[in-house]
Amino acid sequence: MHDDETMSGFHARICDVANESYALGEIYSDAKLVRNVQCSIPKWFKAKVTSIEEYRDVEILDLDELIRSLQICEINLQRWNKDKLATSLSLKHIQSVDQFSTE
Repeated sequence: MHDDETMSGFHARICDVANESYALGEIYSDAKLVRNVQCSIPKWFKAKVTSIEEYRDVEILDLDELIRSLQICEINLQRWNKDKLATSLSLKHIQSVDQFSTE
């Protein structure tokens, strides 16, 4: 997975590869696809993958379930980063207003 790629785009690429492999006679099980996805995601998803491995049996985990969990994590990270940016911008604005009022 590329750093600027969304989980939806990554899922589409994984499905394309699996479908092309199937057309060539190579069939990948969900367990193998899940393991490949777990190995190729960026580091900011590693905590989520670790919690999934602890609470679910990876051998019977469906690829769509894994992707859905990672998409939820991605949405939460985006929301958190947006809130963090808005908070830091408002704090900078407050600090600059305070600097002008004390002079």
